Order: sequence, then structure tokens, then C-alpha cells
Amino acid sequence: MRNVFTFLKEFGQNREAVGSMIPSTPKLGKALCKFVSRDGRKKSVLEVGPGTGTITEQLIACLRPGDRLVLVEINDQFCKLLRESADRKWKDSLEGIDLEIHCCTMEELDDTEKFDYLVSSLPLNNFSYELVKEILKAYQHLLKPGGKLSYFEYLYARKVREFVGKMKKDQERVMTCHMLEDFIHDFQLEFDEVIMNFPPAVARHFSFQPNQEN
Repeated sequence: MRNVFTFLKEFGQNREAVGSMIPSTPKLGKALCKFVSRDGRKKSVLEVGPGTGTITEQLIACLRPGDRLVLVEINDQFCKLLRESADRKWKDSLEGIDLEIHCCTMEELDDTEKFDYLVSSLPLNNFSYELVKEILKAYQHLLKPGGKLSYFEYLYARKVREFVGKMKKDQERVMTCHMLEDFIHDFQLEFDEVIMNFPPAVARHFSFQPNQEN
């Protein structure tokens, strides 16, 4: 319950960055982790915006000794909870897994390291056009050739945001929605709707060609 209370507190203080009133459900976590779970090879995984660790727990269940997991979380309180969970709740499951927790932005990571998988909970629909543009570039830059990105958004949230943007003549909001739609059209492999999440969500999975980073 402590994780839920911390999440609600941080949501109240910074709604734009946190993005949801409640943590994601394990069902959404499993949907986001499905490509990681299918890969029996040694692998490296980056999770961006793990929050209180609901999806992280699903990721850890997919990993084996020798795998690497890097968590990047900007919120200090969430970072503290993640470290506590790693030391206690997940201790046995993490045996043999190389875990790093960074309390920073994704842009502050060492950009020479590439990952096989990137799982993100960043609320892209809440961000400005330029920030979303930079995040999408960073997603591609941080993945190895053939690597896969998985992120989620709430069902119809982008369509509603676009509609509101048009009503308010907020051109930046509309442009952001169109950019995300183009990104999905160009790179999405498949998607999984998770109705039993609150709010209902869709997990989207992407892959990029080496020459599509720029």
C-alpha cells in the first residue's frame, strides 16, 4: 500500500510527469514485457519511467542470470521506492541480474550504451511537441539495431487530446498528436489492448531499421 500512497502523492504534485491517477496494473505490465519474455538469450533492457515498479516487477520475472536491467526514473521518491524494492522485495529474483537504478532523465544516460529492449511509461500525450520529438529520437538512439520499444497510452486519450486541441485552437497539441500518429504508423509492429487496466490502455510495440534513427 505504501507504493500506492507514494504514487498518489506524487501524482497530486506533478500530474503532467506522472500521467495517471493510479499505478499501472500487472496485466498492462505483462503486455509491455511480452517481447522480453519471449527472448531466451542474454539481453539488456532499459525501463524509462518505472514509477513505483509495477512494470519493473513484470520485467524482472522475464529476466535470467546474466541479463542487464537499467531503470531511469526522474522522481526522487519513486527512485527511493525502487531501491528499497530491489534490496528487499525483488532481492531473490534479481540474483545474477545486473541492475542499475538512475535517478535522472533519459537524456542524461550514457548515450554510448545500446539496449535490446526499451520499455517506457512516459506519458507522451502530456508533453510538449519538442519534448516528444526529442524523446522519440532518444528511443531510437538507445536501441540496438533490431531492438524493440514498448510503451503504452490510454485508449482514446490521444484522440480526445487532439479534439480538445482543435476546439481550443492549440496548434502545438494537435501537432504532437499527429507526430505520435505518424510514429505509430511508421514503426509499430503490433499492439495489445488492456481493457482490465484503469484507465483502459493499449501497449504498443515498435522496431526500427538502423537507417531510421535520424
